Amino acid sequence: EQQQLCAALQETKTLLDEQLADARARCSSQRELEKDNLLLRQRLMDVEMERDTERQRVDELLEMNMTLEADLMHRRTSK
Repeated sequence: EQQQLCAALQETKTLLDEQLADARARCSSQRELEKDNLLLRQRLMDVEMERDTERQRVDELLEMNMTLEADLMHRRTSK
């Protein structure tokens, strides 16, 4: 009976060791995923800032273009 109990305990220990190893692997994987997620969020913020800067530059160029077109029209009509 004691041998059966010892075998059952050993089997339980083996099972628990496997579960612990799996849990550690999941935790490690989760930490890596969280790190990747943080890096991706930072990259997204950088890209959004870049997009906003480019939009502002486009607006400035459009305004400059309209001013130049108005000047050109004014010069053509004043000849």
